[in-house]
Amino acid sequence: MSVSTTPKSKRFSFYVIAILLPFILLALFEISLRVVGYGKNIPLFIPAQGFAGYMQPNPNIIHRYFADPSIAPSVSPDTVLFKQQKPKDSFRIVVQGGSTAAGFPYGRWASLQGMLDQRFKLLYPNKNIEVINTAMAAVNTYTLLDFVEEIIEIQPDLILIYSGHNEYVGIMGIGSAFAAKGGYAATLIYLKLKSFKVYQWVESMYFKLFTSLNPMSDNKRSLMSKVAKEKNIGLNSALYQAGVEQFQNNLSLILAEYQTAKIPVMLSTLTSNEQDQTPFSTIGTTDWPQFINQQLPITSLTSLEAQVKNTPSAANYYQLGLKQFALNQFDLAQQSFQLAKDYDQLRFRAPSEFNHIIKKLSKEYHATLVDTDAFFRADSTHGIISNQHMLEHLHPNIRGYFLLAEAFVTALQTHNFIDEKPEKITTEQAWKHAPVSQVDQAYGQFKIDHLTSDYPFTTQVKKITPPTPNSFFNQKLVDRINGKDWLTIHTELMAHYQQTNNLSQASLIAGLLSDTLTNNHAAAYKAGQLYFKQKQLLQARFYYRKAIALAPEKINYQLNLAHCYFLLNEFELSESLLKNVLILDPDNTKAPYFLQHVQQAKRATNTLDPNTLDPNNDKNKG
Repeated sequence: MSVSTTPKSKRFSFYVIAILLPFILLALFEISLRVVGYGKNIPLFIPAQGFAGYMQPNPNIIHRYFADPSIAPSVSPDTVLFKQQKPKDSFRIVVQGGSTAAGFPYGRWASLQGMLDQRFKLLYPNKNIEVINTAMAAVNTYTLLDFVEEIIEIQPDLILIYSGHNEYVGIMGIGSAFAAKGGYAATLIYLKLKSFKVYQWVESMYFKLFTSLNPMSDNKRSLMSKVAKEKNIGLNSALYQAGVEQFQNNLSLILAEYQTAKIPVMLSTLTSNEQDQTPFSTIGTTDWPQFINQQLPITSLTSLEAQVKNTPSAANYYQLGLKQFALNQFDLAQQSFQLAKDYDQLRFRAPSEFNHIIKKLSKEYHATLVDTDAFFRADSTHGIISNQHMLEHLHPNIRGYFLLAEAFVTALQTHNFIDEKPEKITTEQAWKHAPVSQVDQAYGQFKIDHLTSDYPFTTQVKKITPPTPNSFFNQKLVDRINGKDWLTIHTELMAHYQQTNNLSQASLIAGLLSDTLTNNHAAAYKAGQLYFKQKQLLQARFYYRKAIALAPEKINYQLNLAHCYFLLNEFELSESLLKNVLILDPDNTKAPYFLQHVQQAKRATNTLDPNTLDPNNDKNKG
């Protein structure tokens, strides 16, 4: 009697099918969901509406990380347009980071992107430099890591990173109300799976069945008041160490991916307010105004030192720092203030350890270190970061944002990332052209007042009264607060400044409008004219050239640029442009007259009357 047995090959096939079947079913489900259009596709970059051939950062990119967009914080990258097909002559820079890199509270123009754009116009007028900002509030290195592949696809020549303050309480941070479930490894898996429709379906079902709390439901509260979940994270605690590991591991992965793609990175140290920001975890438990205002006897220094030794805490170190500062012990005060920040258990500022990690990883991955913290200290009284450069705990004022950009500019020039000799523009010359309008400055201050009126800056929410629209300026500010669009407000401002002969502000805003209306030649020409009237010839040259690049058929644009070249003693360029005018318009009556004087200037050593070549003067005709 024989026993029937299943051949080994059949048993093997059965096991293979059994193993593969769930994956096959998931694949079929995935395909079905895609066919019916289920779920969301939220790319980092999208086509810019109304600007053919241009892209921009996706204003809804934050929705990528939330099953329901209604629970997402209202944050987004600023609208910055760049060409879909990278020009061969361009040098493309991409900025990554959180709210400081994004320019909060002033917006795009105070950001790294805005400040650098303004510097590059003066430093590298002949170089096409694109700066694309993907930074936004409330994000940390998880989001930066998630953006890397899409950033690589747009072929950047350089990456700038300023990130770390949101590592604990930013989205997916270890101490955030928006923390991912399951720890670090699970969060990395989530970043890989979130684009699959099956995952989105499961996430949506879970959200509907088990999630009822919306941490963003109270629109009157500030974002900072909503995000802190694990309110107390002690120095060297398990949660603290998890945040350190999260920052170090994510930053390593980011740098490794760019290194593999052979894209250089500039990585910045972090800076924050030390002297004038009381530790958040002590607010409501210590009467800081009373302590700061009273003059303690010198013998109390010993008592404070003993307190710190026996009980190292944010409150004790901050008190000690205040006393040491009052006694002119500035180096010791700086150390105490830094330790007060590190011991602050409500972690809205990066601990000092993060700067050590940044310096270490910059060496390990051959990234260029930008020591922004050192830059701020060099410009600060006694080398201590304070309200001199900060609005509150870590967002710089206009001078601070200028210094942040200047730190990157200095490192960029030191390491010769741009293959062109820069113009000789001093830091203080550049500072005079900081690209933030008066309305944007006032609006930024209003946002800071709103931010600091709530937790964690105070235990009781304070009511902020909007300004009274009792002047043209205040009316524009109120319009901005009420949500009127930036473009309309600043177009009205430019007209007002022209009428009141405030050409300094008029030209500044005209330049910002041209930068916003990327492909509008009339806006560029207007900015050139206003800068020219102020005899700001470098800025005028930049915008005249932009106008001509957009509308090369405009003869008057070329005549004005030829005049600008002449006044800058760039006679060859002026002559070439005038000859081009005569090719385009042989009957032009002004060009031959101008050309004669330009050629004379090339030969002569004397200076001609600048008005001789003014194309807007009707007397200058052949």
